[in-house]
Amino acid sequence: MDTIFFFAWEAELILLIQSLMGPAGILLMSFFTMFGEETVITVILGFLYWGWNKELGERLAVNLFSVSTVCPLIKNFFYRLRPYFVIKEVKCLKPVENGDIYDVLTQGYSFPSAHTASAAATYGTLAVYSRKRIIKTVLYLLIAAVGVSRFSLGVHYPTDVIAGAVLGLIFVCVSSMIDVLQYRKAYFYILIALCSPGLLFCSTEDYFTCFGLMCGGLTGMLYEREHVRFRSTNRIGVIIVRIVCGIAVFVSIVNLLKIAETGLSGSVSEKVVLYWRSIRYAAAAFVTIGLYPYFFRSIDRMFKEN
Repeated sequence: MDTIFFFAWEAELILLIQSLMGPAGILLMSFFTMFGEETVITVILGFLYWGWNKELGERLAVNLFSVSTVCPLIKNFFYRLRPYFVIKEVKCLKPVENGDIYDVLTQGYSFPSAHTASAAATYGTLAVYSRKRIIKTVLYLLIAAVGVSRFSLGVHYPTDVIAGAVLGLIFVCVSSMIDVLQYRKAYFYILIALCSPGLLFCSTEDYFTCFGLMCGGLTGMLYEREHVRFRSTNRIGVIIVRIVCGIAVFVSIVNLLKIAETGLSGSVSEKVVLYWRSIRYAAAAFVTIGLYPYFFRSIDRMFKEN
């Protein structure tokens, strides 16, 4: 099922850049690629959604959930192997995941670049709703920097990066044109329906993780809008506490439910384990986005008393 396809110029460009980078260049590219990683993007999303601007955070969350699920869906359709799998001279300078760098089920496929797509969805959303031209320019340049870093580090082809950037920006444009918050329920259910066929043919962990996050995240946002209705805040201390506690809640649920996943391994088919992975992340996302904000009033009172 794995496929090998690339243009000659792509291999030549990757090898040329890697021959020129040196330790400082590798450090610089690793720095830029960090802006497409889940840790940085999660903090940005948490800062907006749980704190500074809830509505902008919702728009960003919708775009992120969408592109993060569609990317592995496409990856499992093309099955394109990463450059360092195929071209022996290309070095993997920063693995996507810990573990065996040649384990495709863990590292995932190459086309399109999920880091670049996530960066395009994140910084593209911020750029669309920013009023200052200089900020828009910096944000779009940051998307480009993340993309360049991905093939410089040997984990993607340039065409992976181009496709990821286009995909991310498409979701930004679509969501801004039809106003996803006004038609949120229909838009959310359509997204889930369009991405669900991957449950039948996808074989990598990234799809099942992201599909679970999307289902739990989008339904959590609907629940929060109907029943919780927390308010944004510009108090930095409150925002930090909300983010730290929210991440702690999410990680705790994921790890707690992982115990059951570990127990399933070996006793059921690998597909069942992957389905449970989706359930695990869906539950964690729903609780974190839909239920956890019930405690924001307690956090706010704590700061008022102090």
